[in-house]
Amino acid sequence: MVVQGIRVTPLERTAFDYMRESSFGQALAVADATLRMSGLSSSQLAARFRLFGCHKHGGKHAVRTAHYADKRSESGGESIARAVMITNGIAVPELQVPLTDPLNPRRTFRVDYLWTTADGTSVIGEFDGMQKYDDGSFGAGHSGARELARERHREAALSLYGMPIVRFSYRDVMDSERFTSLLKRYGIPQSDEIARAEKRLADSNSTTAQIFMVI
Repeated sequence: MVVQGIRVTPLERTAFDYMRESSFGQALAVADATLRMSGLSSSQLAARFRLFGCHKHGGKHAVRTAHYADKRSESGGESIARAVMITNGIAVPELQVPLTDPLNPRRTFRVDYLWTTADGTSVIGEFDGMQKYDDGSFGAGHSGARELARERHREAALSLYGMPIVRFSYRDVMDSERFTSLLKRYGIPQSDEIARAEKRLADSNSTTAQIFMVI
């Protein structure tokens, strides 16, 4: 196709070619973004990838990753965190869940992750992109200090729901053992059996995906 006078590969083909050469985390981030940009579902994206060729190097890896994609993931960091959860047998959370502000019913918050635990209670998860506090500005006219204060007020309001709130950064996510241990301490379900099965699927170059959730 031609974009601004330059011949390029279409969005889905570009994503496929990138993903088949990338780690699971990076590939999932691209797959999530592709769903947001294209309007496709994860199964539709996987079907497109199959047409491009599972026989190509990394083709099956791209197809399998597409099955895990979720357009609700709003940043690459959030997607990579979810990939680490999947790899380590952590239950997949709901993403970008709206919750009414208990102090102002006309306002709604969206939390990055929401898990259901084995006893039916819920845990909120928030991914911290700390650059928004460190770069001196956030959006139009908002300082990092002001944004941090807004986040604290938001978290104080969310605490009225009585749900534990686990916060983590990209650095936490990159230490998968520490990250997994942190989530388990908050009661978020984790299965070594699921993690082993996930590794077998990845090592076997399978196109099969498994979704572990607690409902």
